Amino acid sequence: MGRLVTILLLHISGGMAIFHRWYIPQKNTLSLEKPEDRLFFWRNFPTYEKRGGVTADKGKLLNDCITVSHGEEQTFTYTYNPEHRGVCGLYLIGRPDENVVVTLEEIDLSGNCESDMLVLVDGWELNGNILPSMDDHELPLKDRLYEACREENEGLTMQSSQNAAMLQFKIEGPGGRFKIRVKYTKNPEPCNVLMSEMTGIFKITNNGEERNCSVTTLLFPAKISLLEVKVGSRDQSLHKKKRGLQGILPEECGVRDFLELGGSADLNASDMETKSTVCGHNPEPAQKDLTILCESSTLRLVSSGKFRNSVTALVQEATENDLDFNENIVMKCQRM
Repeated sequence: MGRLVTILLLHISGGMAIFHRWYIPQKNTLSLEKPEDRLFFWRNFPTYEKRGGVTADKGKLLNDCITVSHGEEQTFTYTYNPEHRGVCGLYLIGRPDENVVVTLEEIDLSGNCESDMLVLVDGWELNGNILPSMDDHELPLKDRLYEACREENEGLTMQSSQNAAMLQFKIEGPGGRFKIRVKYTKNPEPCNVLMSEMTGIFKITNNGEERNCSVTTLLFPAKISLLEVKVGSRDQSLHKKKRGLQGILPEECGVRDFLELGGSADLNASDMETKSTVCGHNPEPAQKDLTILCESSTLRLVSSGKFRNSVTALVQEATENDLDFNENIVMKCQRM
């Protein structure tokens, strides 16, 4: 059996930020300040192996303003709820090697696009941050948002560029409703990954292209074990072999080819609160692991396209045993 579905319980203190006409540049519009609001609960929901085994799609009714769905291929239906004020969201996440496909099958709204609106988002948005960030995504932000507010928008389909996508919606008109269908397709070259499990081995590469790739944990502190690093010139590993996190210090890395490891209080992979930078070539596991005590941890590979960079790492949830400074390098965010 696969890993059980993750349900993230979020309490809303205000309207959820969104990067289109509703967006107001203000942090913490979706509040996760309290520790109990950031807990993950593993429940007996459908596992990955049950995909394709359902003979009749009864769909799922979205009763809550915020819902997280982990790998569920089915329809989701929402009907106007007077208790839901502001912007609500359906967060979708699949396996690391998958893309999310969302199709708007039915929409019945007032036609007033200022008060009733759906937005399909290529990525996740939380606390005013979007993941993958604008620095790390292949598309400009305007091309990652798909708006819908009228019947002629039925059939609108979005395929995400990574294993995470979401639907944001604001429905103020009584009787307003919509229905979407969610599927997952294979991604032969995953670049940016949002972890849907508490542990995993990941290999990310730029394939010789100018692009940034990352692996980000879903709001839990992590321990990262570097298993193999090939970043930048081979010369960088010759005279720095006995120093630094991976045996290499960042001064020799250059501006555009390096590996960042760190964390932040939110899903903010390109502007981490605490981080360490390494580069060079080392085919052997690092002597020390890195424990990142932040709400979200990231392994981010930045590439200029001049080199064929790749990193293989084991990422898992940090435990008390990982706080030993003799065994691990420990980094900590202020809000943790």
